[in-house]
Amino acid sequence: MNRWHRLLTLLPIVLMAACAQLRPMAPVDAGHQAEAPDFRIDGRLAVKATGKGHYGNFDWKRVAGVDDVAVMSPLGQIVATLNRQRDAVCLVAHQRERCAADTEQLTEAALGWPLPLDNLGWWILGRPAPGAWQQDGAGFVQDGWRIVAESPVDTPAGPRPTRVTLTRGSELEIRFAINGWQ
Repeated sequence: MNRWHRLLTLLPIVLMAACAQLRPMAPVDAGHQAEAPDFRIDGRLAVKATGKGHYGNFDWKRVAGVDDVAVMSPLGQIVATLNRQRDAVCLVAHQRERCAADTEQLTEAALGWPLPLDNLGWWILGRPAPGAWQQDGAGFVQDGWRIVAESPVDTPAGPRPTRVTLTRGSELEIRFAINGWQ
């Protein structure tokens, strides 16, 4: 009977620890930096937008809040490049450059689907960006997007996901499969 009593005492602790593993990383509090940390990642990208599928590869470098993203065809040809600095974003696609202050409107006009690059630097880490967010099952919701980060790997900077899925309503899904973190 003594063994069962100890087991039942430990059961709630084990269950809480298991549930904690399913949650995204803790939100950033006011004392943390406003910009997501620097990184370089590459991988595959799949987008389902209004019933159409788009597939390719990406290479993303983020340094001091500046994003440089190359979106490539499955064969490796650059389809679009995106450069975002603090106050503007420029996209080059089909030999045409477009610049704007809003990343989502610019990418939707040029690519046919919005890319939420302003918060994606946090979301790709599996964490909400600074600001309001809400827990939602194994993911979280922020700014109209549902984010689920999965399959973490250990890196020198801590655990990082290898799969991140963003959904907005039932018409848009963006999936990132990350090959490596630097």
